[in-house]
Amino acid sequence: MQKDLFWSVSVHIINRSALLVLLVGIATVIVGCPSPARPAQSVVGAPTTPTPDLTATAVAVVLDQALAATPAGVVQPLLSTTDVFTTTAVTLAPTFTLSPQPTATVEPSATVEPTATLTAQPTPTHTPTATPTASPTANATATAGALATTIAVQVQATLAARPSPTSPLKPTPTRAASNQAIVQSDGKLNLREGPGTVYAVVLQIANGVTLQVLGRSVDDDWLQVRAASGEVGWASTRYLAVDQAIAAFPIVAAPPQPTQPPRPASCAIAAADELSSLWNQSEIGCPTSGPSIVWSSWTPYERGMMMWRSDANHVYGFFNSGWWQEVQDVWDGQSATPSRGAPPPGLLEPVRGTGYIWGTNDTFFQELGWARAEEKGFCALVQTFERGFLLRSSSVETCKDNLFNHARNGDFPLNTLVAIQGGGWRASVR
Repeated sequence: MQKDLFWSVSVHIINRSALLVLLVGIATVIVGCPSPARPAQSVVGAPTTPTPDLTATAVAVVLDQALAATPAGVVQPLLSTTDVFTTTAVTLAPTFTLSPQPTATVEPSATVEPTATLTAQPTPTHTPTATPTASPTANATATAGALATTIAVQVQATLAARPSPTSPLKPTPTRAASNQAIVQSDGKLNLREGPGTVYAVVLQIANGVTLQVLGRSVDDDWLQVRAASGEVGWASTRYLAVDQAIAAFPIVAAPPQPTQPPRPASCAIAAADELSSLWNQSEIGCPTSGPSIVWSSWTPYERGMMMWRSDANHVYGFFNSGWWQEVQDVWDGQSATPSRGAPPPGLLEPVRGTGYIWGTNDTFFQELGWARAEEKGFCALVQTFERGFLLRSSSVETCKDNLFNHARNGDFPLNTLVAIQGGGWRASVR
C-alpha cells in the first residue's frame, strides 16, 4: 500500500513538472518573438514578421548614403523627397512543434497574456511558398520618410559646419601704403620751395586736402609733396597725417638755401631797417611809402586776431584758416557791440570799433570765434608795400595823444606781422 502510494505521488509530481517545463518553453517562445500588430488575433505557429524600427532604419540609410556619396570636405544633398525605404521581410520558421500529450492537460488558469489564452493546436504544416511577406503600412512608410528627411537635414548641416581640409583660411591682406598725406592745420598750410621756413612759399593748401608724398628730408621734419594742381613743394610733417612711418619714405635732397636778395635799385623807396628782415620783394613788392609809427589796437581771438590802424582807419581780421581781410571802420564811437549771445566760459565779447565789426560781420565772427583777451592799444611801426604791409611793435613812450602804449616794455604779445595781399599772412607772437 505504501509503495503504491509512493509511485502515485511520484508520477503526479513528474507530470506537473513536465507541465511547468512545457509552459516555460511556450512563454520563452512568446516573449522572444516581436509583438504582432494585433495581439488579440495571434495565431500560434504562424510565421511572424517583426515591425521594423523606423528611426533606426532612417538613420542607417542616411548615414550609409552620407558616407558613401560625400567626399571629405564636400557637402552634397543626402536625401530627396523621392527616396524610397524598403523594409526587408523577415520570416521566422518554427523550430519546434507542439503535439498534444495524453497526460498533459492545459489548465484554464494558465495564461501568458491577459487577452490571449493558450490552447493546444494540431501540428501545423509549413508551406514555404505560402509564407506571407509583411510590408509597412502607409502610415509607417510616411513616418519613416519624414524621419529620414529630418535626419538628412541634420547630417547635412553637421557636415557643412566642418571646415574643409582643402580650403585653408586665407590671410587678411595688408593694405598697401598709399603714399598720401592729409593736411591737418587750423589754417592754410604753406608749401615751400625747400624743407625749411627760409624757403619761399610757392602755394598754400587748405585743411583736409590730400597730397601725394614724394620723399622726406634728412631730419624727417619735412615731406616733399605734390598738390592736385601738379605743383611740388615741401610741407612740415607737424601739419600732415600720413598712413605710414615718415622713415619709410625715400630721402630727397634739399635745394640750396636761398640768400637774402639785394634790395633792387628799381624800388624808389627803401624799406625801413627795422623791417628789412621781414621784407621779401617777391612777396609784397616795393614800398609805396616810408615807415611810420601809428596808433593801433590788437585783440586775440580763438582762431586768429583783429587789428585796427589809425592811419588807414581800417579794421583787419587775420584768420587761422590762412587768409586775412580788411574793412573800413564804421563804428560811430558810441554804438554798442551787437550781441552774439553769451560768450563761453573764459572767453569775452569784443568791444569798441573792432567789436562792432565782429558783431555785424558774419565772416569775422565765424572765422575768429570769441575774444580771448581785452583789446589793447599799442604803437606800431608800419610800412606799406605794393602787395601788403609790414609791421613791428614799437617801444616808444607814446604815439597818440599820450595814450598808453602797451608795447613800450617790449613784452607786448604781437611782435611782427607780414600781411601779403591775396597770399596769406604770418605773425610773430610772444
